[in-house]
Amino acid sequence: MKIDTKEGIQACLTSLETLNELANARRKAYYTDKHCLKWFMIMGRWVFDECGNFGRVGEPNLKETCPDIPDVLTREELTAFSKARRKDESFSYSLTESGVPPAKVHCAVCGKKWTIKDCHDAMTVNKDIVLPLKDHIGSTLKQLQEFLNKKEDGVYWLCSERPIRNDRFIDLTPHPKYDSLKINEHGWVGKHEGLDTANYVIAEGDEASVRVFQFEHHKCYKDKKADDEKKHFEEIFTAAGYNKHELKEIPNQYCPCERCAPWYLVKTEVGTFKIGWRKRVINIDWEKTKLLAVLSLFAGEDVTKGEHYIHAWGKEKAIEYLAKMRTHK
Repeated sequence: MKIDTKEGIQACLTSLETLNELANARRKAYYTDKHCLKWFMIMGRWVFDECGNFGRVGEPNLKETCPDIPDVLTREELTAFSKARRKDESFSYSLTESGVPPAKVHCAVCGKKWTIKDCHDAMTVNKDIVLPLKDHIGSTLKQLQEFLNKKEDGVYWLCSERPIRNDRFIDLTPHPKYDSLKINEHGWVGKHEGLDTANYVIAEGDEASVRVFQFEHHKCYKDKKADDEKKHFEEIFTAAGYNKHELKEIPNQYCPCERCAPWYLVKTEVGTFKIGWRKRVINIDWEKTKLLAVLSLFAGEDVTKGEHYIHAWGKEKAIEYLAKMRTHK
């Protein structure tokens, strides 16, 4: 098979379209046609394994440490290549996500189309959305998926279990097995309720559960994340009553990974706060302000806190805490 030879794989590295086709063909060859495959490293960034999977090499990948690495290497050739440069031949790679975007998709932030030359720079951003279907009344769910397949800002998939919600499906009858639950409190229906998830005809008031996979350049992702976070904290300080607040971006003080947003120093009339997310809480630090014994204001709050910091569970709590500190005398 050409998809399982060095020459055949090399010929597929001319465009993003052919790389996508190669990945799909190898997956089908193993999982559908039951062919045994060979292992290859591709462009120092990805791996095709023996089971039809396409995975990204862990960071730093070999293309970054060895820019002259050949585009296609067998496992034995990779070992020889590494030994020739006196480098540790061990490396890691993930088989859950290659990170390579479909050829038709563009960066969800800047709108630039992906190519074979920059597809390695894509960051995958996943989200679940509820999509109003007023423009699709009369279409089947199969036709809706075909419509979603044409979108170019990401990959859209209808939920396979309960894709449709409508108030008409709400059933507040107590559940026969669990008294505290209702038959269908929120109105989502799918296979379990007997819905034909291909031929169901969309009706007025229907909404769809959709999983979205978008792809963004690393810089686009970081810039957008930082901008969104800055606006978020500006809203918090405004709502807390601070008339003047100037935000300065600083590195994340909790997690240095590329997906986490930066923290901020916020200069206000009472001094400079340090604020940022720690997983699900907002860390508020007032050490560099004029505030003194404000910790006593939060004696009844069952959260992590210290002499000059407190963790707020979400935006509303952060506003509440900052407002209390602002008016403290």
